Amino acid sequence: MWSSTLFKGENMRKLASIQKVVGTAPIEGADAIEIAFVLGWQVVVKKGEFKAGDLVVFYEIDSFLPASDSRYDSFKERFSTWDGKLGMRLKTIKLRKTLSQGLVLGVDKFSEIKNPKEGDDVTDLLKIEKWEIIEKGSNAGTRALGSGKTFPPFIQKTDQERIQNYGVMVEKALDEKFEATVKKDGSSLTVFVVQPDSKYYDIAKDFESKKVKGLFAQVKAWFNNLFAGKKPVTGICSRNIMLAKDDDSNFHKVTSKYALIEKLLASGKSYALQGELVAPDIQGNYEKVKDIEFHLFDIFDIDEQRYLLPMERRGFAQEWRIPHVTVLGTNSLNALTMTSKGDNIVQKLLDFAEGKGDNDGVMREGVVFKSTTRDFSFKAISNSYLLKQK
Repeated sequence: MWSSTLFKGENMRKLASIQKVVGTAPIEGADAIEIAFVLGWQVVVKKGEFKAGDLVVFYEIDSFLPASDSRYDSFKERFSTWDGKLGMRLKTIKLRKTLSQGLVLGVDKFSEIKNPKEGDDVTDLLKIEKWEIIEKGSNAGTRALGSGKTFPPFIQKTDQERIQNYGVMVEKALDEKFEATVKKDGSSLTVFVVQPDSKYYDIAKDFESKKVKGLFAQVKAWFNNLFAGKKPVTGICSRNIMLAKDDDSNFHKVTSKYALIEKLLASGKSYALQGELVAPDIQGNYEKVKDIEFHLFDIFDIDEQRYLLPMERRGFAQEWRIPHVTVLGTNSLNALTMTSKGDNIVQKLLDFAEGKGDNDGVMREGVVFKSTTRDFSFKAISNSYLLKQK
């Protein structure tokens, strides 16, 4: 029997955590508000409410705060319904022409937080969820395989930590070589094959069989497997769910367009290809494409439970003619961002994130940085892009 605890799983984001206020700064022309700095973020707060060294609850952007918690009542005018729940999504905003990203509240407001320590994750304790675009059902051609919204436990989900949370680690890696790639605004797609000789084959097969609808279908699948011999396990997934194989969604169309499963089968590898799906009817066609496209940004080696390094990934993509995300450069962070001694590396990377996308008239969402020698990566999202999001 498979268990998700056996695998590394997705990179879980601390949406709400205990942090220290690094410092504060005034806002020109503002008497009632000021800036509080937390990690690499800046948040507009009430003047005099916090000082450097204070322990606070910090909520990252894209946190969804439940309206059922009366501590958020002062934000009622910003409540909206998401996934059938009423609450508030934290977005990047400007107040008095000053960037504000996230929310800071005093720990004294939370009696359920016992002995708070810097870095503690209180996301689940405070019932905070990550806001994201809801994946629609079969009417949109994205029907989940089986009744549950599940993602294969032997593959890591696609996610990157933001530079604002990695400032200290990045400062120690300024001379390290990184690959910088364009981050596109679309939908995450994972296509995988688990070969019969894989050590995870039985786990993958067990996972697949549990997602077959109905007792009759399960028994039929069991007999087919028994008499047909071992066949590779294949799958198509959106960001959070494994999809039915007999659908006609954009995920399926682009997988077929580039023969992704066929290429994985031919390679003999137990790999998961992960990339961005963009199309005229996705995200309002932010990327301004004329047809459905796939852009590979990661390959997860299922047997080794690791991501291929950038050179390995690009080599596989070239060999099998799989479209790859645009590479802006490969060099040390210092060289890529032209950082000098004393510069704020977080701000330098955010500045680097600004720029043109792949198509005319498109501003890129941001840039992803991946070490060329180890499993360390992060993203810098363009603040100009964030401010334009609804």
